[in-house]
Amino acid sequence: MSQEGALSAFMTRLGYRFKSQALLHQALRHAGLDVDDDNERLEFLGDRVLGLVIADALMIRHSDEKEGSLSRRLSVLVSGRICADVAGELNLASVLETDSGMGEKLVSGNVLGDACEAILGAVYLDGGLVAAREVILR
Repeated sequence: MSQEGALSAFMTRLGYRFKSQALLHQALRHAGLDVDDDNERLEFLGDRVLGLVIADALMIRHSDEKEGSLSRRLSVLVSGRICADVAGELNLASVLETDSGMGEKLVSGNVLGDACEAILGAVYLDGGLVAAREVILR
């Protein structure tokens, strides 16, 4: 499959079509590539967007719970392990740009989790909080 076809298939799995292909490409560039526009800043933003959306959803779904219980739920749901699991379900490794020493099958869970957060940051910048919320809660 061509790179364009792979990206289109990825966006279908994600449930979001990027208006800005540049944001998508940046979100898929691992920092190990040593380029100026890697995905680290998008990862930073995506982590915060994920936390906000999940915290809001928990407040709604568990309206009777105290802060401590909500915090425990939040920490599990926004963990790197869960992000890596989601990245695996989306087959994110198939479109992630890494250095040549890291093949698709060798991409670590940490790299996948970080890339998942970068994708969420890119969705937020491309489509706003409503779009990011839809992707996250799906």
